[in-house]
Amino acid sequence: MFAEIMVLLTFVFLVIFIVQPLFAPQAAFQTDSENDKIQTLQLRKEILYRQIKEAEMEHDMGNLSDEDYKRTRQQLKEEASQIIDLLEKIGKK
Repeated sequence: MFAEIMVLLTFVFLVIFIVQPLFAPQAAFQTDSENDKIQTLQLRKEILYRQIKEAEMEHDMGNLSDEDYKRTRQQLKEEASQIIDLLEKIGKK
């Protein structure tokens, strides 16, 4: 008898756990999604800054030509600027 009650309770909790997201407000999911997007963009920005520093270091050591350094730095700066613009737009919402 005890085992049957435990199986039934486990089943009920499992069903509640599975069905619960269907009744959650959509705003909660959007906020999490927006926060994830902001965190992803900030992480990408940090990575780009690191890549710019690495390119500068490679150039200073002589492993990267002037032309390659300028081109790489320009591309990375453009992408970082786009990400900063996106972060500012999201922040104004």
